[in-house]
Amino acid sequence: MAQDVGSIKEEMSNYIIKVGPEVTADVFSMKLGVSRDTIRYVVDKIMEHMESGVPMPSHRLVLLERVGDLIVLYTHGGTLVNRTIARILGEVLTERLGYPVGVQQDAYAVILQLPRPGIDTALILHTIMDVAGMDERTFIDYAMRAITRTGIFKRKFVHVARRFNVIKKDRELSDLAITNLIELYKGSPVFTETLKEVLTRDFDLDNTYIFLKSLINGERRLVTIERSEFSPMSREVVDKISHRLEVMAPERLDKLVRESVKARLLNESMTLVCLNCGWVGSARNKDLPDRPRCPKCGSERLGALKIDEEKVRQVVERWREGKARSEDNEIIEYINRTAELVGRYGKLACLHYPVGLGLTILRNSYQR
Repeated sequence: MAQDVGSIKEEMSNYIIKVGPEVTADVFSMKLGVSRDTIRYVVDKIMEHMESGVPMPSHRLVLLERVGDLIVLYTHGGTLVNRTIARILGEVLTERLGYPVGVQQDAYAVILQLPRPGIDTALILHTIMDVAGMDERTFIDYAMRAITRTGIFKRKFVHVARRFNVIKKDRELSDLAITNLIELYKGSPVFTETLKEVLTRDFDLDNTYIFLKSLINGERRLVTIERSEFSPMSREVVDKISHRLEVMAPERLDKLVRESVKARLLNESMTLVCLNCGWVGSARNKDLPDRPRCPKCGSERLGALKIDEEKVRQVVERWREGKARSEDNEIIEYINRTAELVGRYGKLACLHYPVGLGLTILRNSYQR
């Protein structure tokens, strides 16, 4: 459908030049079976674009129009192909520039938002042609890297993980927690099923590869134009989808964030409770041995909580004396649950719980 729209744009443009707008409206109204008023509106839009002096994008002419830090790349590839192109270009550009690049698309065009206006357009053009010239394996590698970092993949992963009972249905996870979880489960059935679903419904690698190769073999021509303001057609595209840009962050930034989270977790203080003798104390995660033990009796049955030590001590005293209150039950249950994990997985359990990962996730990650 998007290719047909590109073809009609080209044909209409040629008709307008040859016979004028009125005859063009008559001809295409009959040809397409659409009311003359509707066709006349389209003709007026095409004429407005032609008067701007910008080439008419079509199914054969891929137009890159740039104003400042925004680029509109007309592909007429359809939503799935354009979404795939946008994410791969965003991934490669982010890698080369070292700064985040925003991407978005509709059925007819891709929008790229560069990290700053001064980046040479030649770099963008070379990047597009480098991606088009990739062999199949390199293309797939970049596509997988880009797709697995998209919001679509993350949302689908959570949905699939809930189906597999990896994440509880009522568990809310932050974007960072989801990213770390995806990294943890890479290659697992949950990851594979998520990938299968998004590649079937949300992206199109085969037709994207074919489209990109058409830029190399001459079936399509890539034209670049820089302006101080967008053409009428591009202005509509920007107004419609630029507010929904998805930012492709550099992989090194993701690594820095993960290291930051790791450092924060290691510096977290946990209140520890021994189920064997009732000892209560606190320690920072980084100071814990791989197999924490009670300093009083040597037991490994230690509950771990992010709750004030004195409050926990009062709850434990009431519990051991058989005088626990109803409001103590949640803390007691948590002590028992985490003691099972610390006894089985050691220090790893103390690192997982501050970021809200559940029992099933912890068991699976440790086994992996």
